[in-house]
Amino acid sequence: MAVTHSKVTVVSDGADSSQVRPSDWNDDHTIATVVPSAADTYDLGAAGTAWDKVYANSVVTNGITVNTGFTITGAGSSFPGGPATNDHFFRTDVRGGMWFYYDGTYWLSTQQFSMHWSSPSAASVTAVWSSLSLPKDYDVMLIYRRLQVMPTGPYTTGAYYTLSFERTTTFIQSSTAIWTGSWSGQSESGADYIDVSEGSASVVLNTATVPATYAGFLARMTKTGSPPNTWASVLVDYRLLAT
Repeated sequence: MAVTHSKVTVVSDGADSSQVRPSDWNDDHTIATVVPSAADTYDLGAAGTAWDKVYANSVVTNGITVNTGFTITGAGSSFPGGPATNDHFFRTDVRGGMWFYYDGTYWLSTQQFSMHWSSPSAASVTAVWSSLSLPKDYDVMLIYRRLQVMPTGPYTTGAYYTLSFERTTTFIQSSTAIWTGSWSGQSESGADYIDVSEGSASVVLNTATVPATYAGFLARMTKTGSPPNTWASVLVDYRLLAT
């Protein structure tokens, strides 16, 4: 692409070539090549502004890295060897295509999934009141939980419910508590849900083996004394874990 002045002249050149003559003014410009430093990337800003360097270390083998430590290492049906923490990889064979990141130990889905249960009625007896199956094609890591109860009247010492979130074996032959919480020894009427266990987590389950060590979850309300009828709610967030 030729670059010239917006206004040119039709005046003929003079004999003195040491002077800037009309043909020099009209000639194409010579533009020096801009050579950025190694692994830098430049982006053109708004109209009339200069080129600005937007990030360093932009190109790596088979992927892209930005200076925040986020690395895209590629795509395919298997993860690359020797990953670094925060490497990202697109698995084409997982659920029609899904992004994963390496947390330093596991490849976890960037997508977060949620499970939520609420008791169908206010419990009056010890009971298992809900269960849910887990994915069987991939393992999961539980990353957050919130267990809540809402009594219809005040709890007192010796009269309360304990809410537990448990993982179950195949066909729910047995279960193991992951989190347990209760609200006992404190007076609390049923104005709102009460957190009995809440916070981030890092619990890996073995769900992808055949047969699976743990096939699902259940919530259990265990009655102590003669508490008022109680509602319950369980929220759990998780990510897929692929190998």
